Amino acid sequence: MSVSVHLPAGTRARLRIDDSRGRSVVDRQVRKRAVAGKRTLKCVIRNIRAGGVYTVRLETAHEKVLQKIIVDP
Repeated sequence: MSVSVHLPAGTRARLRIDDSRGRSVVDRQVRKRAVAGKRTLKCVIRNIRAGGVYTVRLETAHEKVLQKIIVDP
């Protein structure tokens, strides 16, 4: 999965994915400090096994990105 974000300054990021009941499926700190500019963060998600609607959040010191995704079983 990939999440794109524009960062005005270098920062760390946190990625969180919740299921439709609000339970956290993924909650991880992105290891590398992202540099300023348009960046795409990629990660392999093994915890999503069931189909459904999930909420993806990417938080940095400068912005929060929220997106709903649908996973087909």
